[in-house]
Amino acid sequence: ARARMRVWIAVASAVAGVLLASLLADHGHAFATSWWLVASAFMACFALVARAVTRIALPIALVLLFAGLTTLRTLETPRDALPRISASDAVISVEAIVTSVPTAEPPPQGPLAPFINRADAVTTWLAISRVQVNDAWQPASGRLLLRTQGRDLPRAQPGDRVRVLGVYTAPRDRMNPGEPPRLRLAAQSGYVGVLDSSSPALLERLAPPQGLSRLIALREHMRQRARLIFDNALTRADPESRALARSLLLGNTDDPASTDIAQTFTRLGLAHVLSISGFHLTVMALVALYLLRLTGDRGWIEPTLVAIAVLLYTLIVPFEAPIARSALMVLSLLLVDATGRRY
Repeated sequence: ARARMRVWIAVASAVAGVLLASLLADHGHAFATSWWLVASAFMACFALVARAVTRIALPIALVLLFAGLTTLRTLETPRDALPRISASDAVISVEAIVTSVPTAEPPPQGPLAPFINRADAVTTWLAISRVQVNDAWQPASGRLLLRTQGRDLPRAQPGDRVRVLGVYTAPRDRMNPGEPPRLRLAAQSGYVGVLDSSSPALLERLAPPQGLSRLIALREHMRQRARLIFDNALTRADPESRALARSLLLGNTDDPASTDIAQTFTRLGLAHVLSISGFHLTVMALVALYLLRLTGDRGWIEPTLVAIAVLLYTLIVPFEAPIARSALMVLSLLLVDATGRRY
C-alpha cells in the first residue's frame, strides 16, 4: 500500500510540474530551464540532508524537475532552430535529408471545399542541417515541410541529401484562446515551418542515402512495402473500406477517402477511433503471444519474437506519443515475462 501511494504521489508531482510550467507561461512568467533544474536539485539535496521533511521536499523536487523538463521541451528551442535564424516570408536555401516519400497534397474536403482556392502541390518532410542566410551558410535544425507547386514529384527519395530554394514560413501561434498552443506543440515535435518551392527544379539532389540516412530510407521502404501488401490483400474492397482499414492498422491518412471518413467520425465524436494508439499495439502483442503459445511453451522465445514484432510495427506506423508510450510499456512487460516473473 505504501509503495502504491509513493507511485501516485510521484505521478501527481509530475503532472503538477507540467501544469505549473504551462500556467506560468500562459500568464507570461516563464522561467528558464536552468532555474527549474537548479531548484529541483537543491530541494532533492535538502530532502537527503533533512530527513524530517523528506516527504514534502521530494515531491516538490519532482514538481520542479518536471516543470523544467516541460519548459525545455515546449517553451525553449535550440539556438540553431530555423525560426531563430531566418525571418518568416524570407527566401532561403536549405540543405536537408528527405525523411518521407513525396506525396500529392490531397484536395480540400468538407462543405467549404468549393470556396477554398488552393493550387496543386506535392509535400515531403525534410530534416534540415544547414541554411543559407545573407549569402552565408550556417548550421540549422528542425523538421521542415517542403511544399512544391504542381503535380510533378521531386526527384528525391527518403534518405537523400538535397538542397532546395523556397519561401520560408515560420510556425504561427494560436489565433483563438480555444485553439491548441501551436508554438509549444511545434517546439515539442521539432517542427520549424513550411518551405514553399515554385518548381521541382529548385530541388537539387546532392547525395544518395549514406550512414544513418540509410535507416530513414529503409524505414520508408518498409512502410511503402507494408502498404502495398495491405492494398493487394484488399483488392476487392471498396475504396472507403480500404482507406478505413489502412488508417486503423497502418496510420495512413493521405488517401482522399480517408479524409472523408475522418470528417464523418469527427462529426460523430469518434475521431479517436481512427488514430493509431496504444490499444492497437497492445492487442497486436496479446494476439501474437497467444498464437505462439498455441504451438507449445517456448519459454523466453515467445516474448522475444513478440518484442521483435512490436519493434517492426513501430517502424511501419507513425511513431507518435501514444505508440511510443505503449511500445515502452509492452516491451517492459515482455522483458518481465521473458525473465519468468508473473507479478
